[in-house]
Amino acid sequence: MAMKLCAANKHYYDQAIHSDCPYCGEGGGAAKPAPAVQAAAAAPKTQILGAEAADNGVKTQLVLPDVDVIRTAAPALEPEAETDVDAAAETAAAAPCGGGPAFPVTGWLVVAAGPGQGQDFRLIQGENRIGVGEGLEVCLDFGEHRDTALDEAVQAVVVYDHHANEFFIERGDSRQLPMLNGSTIRGEPTLNAGDRIRVGQTELLFWPLCGADFRWPQA
Repeated sequence: MAMKLCAANKHYYDQAIHSDCPYCGEGGGAAKPAPAVQAAAAAPKTQILGAEAADNGVKTQLVLPDVDVIRTAAPALEPEAETDVDAAAETAAAAPCGGGPAFPVTGWLVVAAGPGQGQDFRLIQGENRIGVGEGLEVCLDFGEHRDTALDEAVQAVVVYDHHANEFFIERGDSRQLPMLNGSTIRGEPTLNAGDRIRVGQTELLFWPLCGADFRWPQA
């Protein structure tokens, strides 16, 4: 390496290390600052990814210094609770029309005259309550076509006695008096095919399935 003679022509020194002669003190003999060394915490390194380089340039991947990373697990999501609406829909789908027990049909009542004319209702074993209240087996509430002459009480009850295999009718809780074939119902008269029951302004035609010619087998 080339050595330089100092200004006093006395000493040689390495210019790569000293800017002035370190022996005679010319210029203080300060050493040149060493090349800056980048700290370990300098800008993150990058590395080139493999063959899947992007069409518009080379993909790089950020390489971070080693640090302790605390990962917090995401809370488990609990399943949504079944809503009351869904539960009610499933219950309604499983239950037969009218909300009664799942007994087989034993006969029918058909609206022959009055609001809801042409509508029909299936009769089942035991009591079949007639009125405009919700949940009755024979509900005569047809919305805007409802029979306004009927109060909220049960008007009459058609009963199928599976032991005797016959139908009869009895009065309900209403102060209004139901009629059978034009006469006020007294006691518990037996019903026959074609009988007409009148409550309010509604006339119902009775037609049995069970009777002398047919009955459901008893469990």
